[in-house]
Amino acid sequence: MRRPPRPRPSRPPSRAELLAAMRRAEVALRTLASDLGLPGWARLQILKLANALARTIARAQPPTPP
Repeated sequence: MRRPPRPRPSRPPSRAELLAAMRRAEVALRTLASDLGLPGWARLQILKLANALARTIARAQPPTPP
Protein backbone atom coordinates (compact mmCIF):
# COMPACT_ATOMS: atom_id res chain seq x y z
CA MET A 1 0.00 0.00 0.00
CA ARG A 2 1.44 3.34 -1.03
CA ARG A 3 1.67 6.31 1.25
CA PRO A 4 0.10 9.59 0.21
CA PRO A 5 2.69 12.03 -1.10
CA ARG A 6 4.26 14.28 1.50
CA PRO A 7 3.93 18.01 1.00
CA ARG A 8 7.08 19.52 -0.44
CA PRO A 9 9.03 21.76 1.92
CA SER A 10 9.21 25.41 0.97
CA ARG A 11 12.96 25.56 1.62
CA PRO A 12 15.77 23.35 0.35
CA PRO A 13 16.91 20.64 2.77
CA SER A 14 19.76 21.44 5.13
CA ARG A 15 23.03 19.53 5.06
CA ALA A 16 21.99 17.67 8.23
CA GLU A 17 18.68 16.66 6.62
CA LEU A 18 20.52 15.41 3.53
CA LEU A 19 22.95 13.39 5.65
CA ALA A 20 20.07 11.89 7.63
CA ALA A 21 18.30 10.94 4.41
CA MET A 22 21.51 9.37 3.10
CA ARG A 23 21.85 7.29 6.28
CA ARG A 24 18.23 6.12 6.05
CA ALA A 25 18.72 5.16 2.40
CA GLU A 26 21.90 3.25 3.23
CA VAL A 27 20.15 1.29 6.00
CA ALA A 28 17.22 0.53 3.68
CA LEU A 29 19.53 -0.69 0.90
CA ARG A 30 21.58 -2.78 3.32
CA THR A 31 18.39 -4.37 4.68
CA LEU A 32 17.07 -5.03 1.18
CA ALA A 33 20.33 -6.65 0.07
CA SER A 34 20.34 -8.82 3.17
CA ASP A 35 16.68 -9.81 2.74
CA LEU A 36 17.35 -10.79 -0.87
CA GLY A 37 20.21 -12.99 0.29
CA LEU A 38 22.76 -11.29 -1.91
CA PRO A 39 26.40 -12.23 -1.38
CA GLY A 40 28.68 -9.79 0.43
CA TRP A 41 30.37 -8.48 -2.72
CA ALA A 42 26.98 -7.57 -4.24
CA ARG A 43 25.95 -5.77 -1.05
CA LEU A 44 29.20 -3.83 -1.14
CA GLN A 45 28.61 -2.79 -4.77
CA ILE A 46 25.07 -1.63 -3.94
CA LEU A 47 26.37 0.47 -1.04
CA LYS A 48 29.15 1.96 -3.18
CA LEU A 49 26.62 2.99 -5.82
CA ALA A 50 24.25 4.39 -3.20
CA ASN A 51 27.04 6.43 -1.60
CA ALA A 52 28.20 7.77 -4.96
CA LEU A 53 24.65 8.81 -5.81
CA ALA A 54 24.18 10.43 -2.40
CA ARG A 55 27.42 12.40 -2.78
CA THR A 56 26.35 13.57 -6.23
CA ILE A 57 22.97 14.69 -4.92
CA ALA A 58 24.55 16.46 -1.94
CA ARG A 59 26.97 18.34 -4.21
CA ALA A 60 24.16 19.38 -6.54
CA GLN A 61 22.19 20.98 -3.71
CA PRO A 62 22.73 24.73 -3.38
CA PRO A 63 24.15 25.79 -0.02
CA THR A 64 21.46 26.67 2.48
CA PRO A 65 21.65 30.09 4.12
CA PRO A 66 22.36 30.06 7.88
